[in-house]
Amino acid sequence: MIKISILYDNRSKSRKFTYGWGFSCFIEGLEHNILFDTGARGDILFFNMEQMGIKLDIIEHVFLSHIHGDHTGGLVSILERKPKLTVWLPDSFPESAKFEIGSYGARVKAISKATYLFSNVYSTGELGRSPKEQALIIDTELGLILITGCAHPGIANFALKAKNYLNKEIYLILGGLHLRGYSKNDIKQIINLLKDTGVKKIAPCHCTGEYAMELLKEEYQEDYIDISAGSLIQIGLSS
Repeated sequence: MIKISILYDNRSKSRKFTYGWGFSCFIEGLEHNILFDTGARGDILFFNMEQMGIKLDIIEHVFLSHIHGDHTGGLVSILERKPKLTVWLPDSFPESAKFEIGSYGARVKAISKATYLFSNVYSTGELGRSPKEQALIIDTELGLILITGCAHPGIANFALKAKNYLNKEIYLILGGLHLRGYSKNDIKQIINLLKDTGVKKIAPCHCTGEYAMELLKEEYQEDYIDISAGSLIQIGLSS
């Protein structure tokens, strides 16, 4: 069973959780536990971790999608308390940032191309230009799970990259889709591309935008998963 806990988002499931602009989720049930992005603030990240019963000592890997502060702001708070982690980040990060992360004792792994991380877990590699961004791929018997931070290079581009890289259908896309401010026609076109790519389920948050979420929900219906800080998604490894 794969468990994905949403730790940071600009919406929250209830008053029990603190919301803030940014994104982070924690992934369990793999060979290693992964903290995907760290949100903007360590205090909010730690508070929501505590509310969800996630102890710092079970984090083994940190995966950073891109350099923006609303996805990396909580990293130093993590490293100050647990320095010896493996941090996967885009190779486009400045050398000074890589050095600073490494100075805490973390093992820095810079990624440029599509890469195998460990059993059933991959990076799409860097896509786009400014900022360059990577997404996380988890290979399951149900299909691929694609987790994105903001999808600045285009969510359809990430979906195609993941599908073509592993030659497998996408079961779920989760994370920020960067569709705020897009027109209805543009959003509809992107949704059609995702459907044509074979994306079965979708769980958008963060920078997706409320209007885009409405259109995605209208299209995906029962395959639309509403998530925010405090949400827990559990996915069986087989159908």
